[in-house]
Amino acid sequence: MKSIRLFVVMTQVLMVFALLVTGVFFGVILWLDKTVDLDGHVRFDRYQILRPKSGGILAELYVLPGSEVKKGQPIFRVDNVELERQIADTGFELSQAKIFLEHTQDQVETLRQAVFPLERQEQSFQIQRRNLEGQRSALRVEGLELSLEGLKQRRERVSALFEAGLVSEVDLREAENSVAQADASLRQGKLEIEESQIIQDSSREALDLIRGRQDEQALGFFKEANEWAYTVSKLTARLERLERRRDALTSYAEMDGVLIGAPEDEWLDRQVEAGEAVMTVVDPKTILFVGQASDSVLIRIEAGLEAYVEIFGLEKRSFDVFQGHVERVDIQPEVGATPGRVSYPIRVGLEQPWVMWRGERFYLRDGMRGRVKIRAPEDSLLTGFFGI
Repeated sequence: MKSIRLFVVMTQVLMVFALLVTGVFFGVILWLDKTVDLDGHVRFDRYQILRPKSGGILAELYVLPGSEVKKGQPIFRVDNVELERQIADTGFELSQAKIFLEHTQDQVETLRQAVFPLERQEQSFQIQRRNLEGQRSALRVEGLELSLEGLKQRRERVSALFEAGLVSEVDLREAENSVAQADASLRQGKLEIEESQIIQDSSREALDLIRGRQDEQALGFFKEANEWAYTVSKLTARLERLERRRDALTSYAEMDGVLIGAPEDEWLDRQVEAGEAVMTVVDPKTILFVGQASDSVLIRIEAGLEAYVEIFGLEKRSFDVFQGHVERVDIQPEVGATPGRVSYPIRVGLEQPWVMWRGERFYLRDGMRGRVKIRAPEDSLLTGFFGI
């Protein structure tokens, strides 16, 4: 009896154990059947790489990495020692040239007041006369333009009549000559206006000096003043060009987004080269994880499925998994993504593409490798076969 009872107990234990093993087995099969694991990498769909246009020392960082930025916002500035030296030298030369120009202009004005009072009055009258002549020429040009327009219309009518055989060739040539003469008169009138304007602009300060008996001395001062004025103009233009180059050393965001890059202490006072990638502005909504799916599992993946992304290299803490959803399943394979086999990109949007690191947001970087687990639909082939 004891042997039979022991046999019954052992049989019951074995049956319970078999049921447990069977349950675990089918549970594992069910979980494996409902998830698809894909290797892939992080990809930025919309971003701007900030590169200095000139090499130098990164002197100032206006926005810390991890912060939101707006389009047009300055991000960092590079100092170019040679450029700053050129700006300082040009600024000093410009200030000296302005001093000499002002001094020479004072000498010209003193000479004008002391030596040429009558001549200056005379030349002022000449300038006024030129101004009146220019106004008369402008009125004449306006009349010539109207006359020319009328003659052109007449020529068109005569040309049409000539083609119809109603007027002679002499009449046609006469109409064309009238247009040519009016056009020549109009050009002459415009030249007279330009000439009058040039005389007014160029002679306001010179006419009262070059008409006197002692004009040689006056012209000497006036020539010197013109030379200093030219020097001031040239130095001003050079300084503006240099300052524009310095402004170009400040890099600006060309889009709204988040600034991604190394910490501030790794960049400040560091030598950077022209065109070097320093920071990146990225639209956080376009930070995706792109997994590579083979054709054997492609049928189990569709847009909207839950996904969980693990990024290699990040410390395994509470943030080792990034939640998201499948946004798109590409219908064209990506050549070369997976050596030796065909794979299709699966784009996964991430709900939160950043983690807190040392009190700041650390956004995922373009190209980071990882793995995504995608929850497959309930009606997969294996679940249907087992009836689960």
